Amino acid sequence: MNNFVWQESDSQDFIDYGRYFVPQREAQLQMIADLIPQPTGEAHILELSCGEGLLAQTLLRRFPSVTVHGYDISPAMLEQAQLRLAHFGQRFVTRQFDLN
Repeated sequence: MNNFVWQESDSQDFIDYGRYFVPQREAQLQMIADLIPQPTGEAHILELSCGEGLLAQTLLRRFPSVTVHGYDISPAMLEQAQLRLAHFGQRFVTRQFDLN
């Protein structure tokens, strides 16, 4: 059993060093997006643990009719995601959410 509890300091570390923690993450994001069929109209995607918004960014770019709802426990991650995706306007919606 893992008793690890995410802390806000973990969020900042991941924002700063995530590109090193996850090798080839851009390729991984593209592979995930490739698995999602093209919507035939307005659609909504729920991303749990959205982090700094990298997957949401990939999805919003690929699917112009999609709104992504990004949920995360970390205020720092949500703030970073909101900054990254502000130009998508109402197509990116965030909410602080604890999976526990």
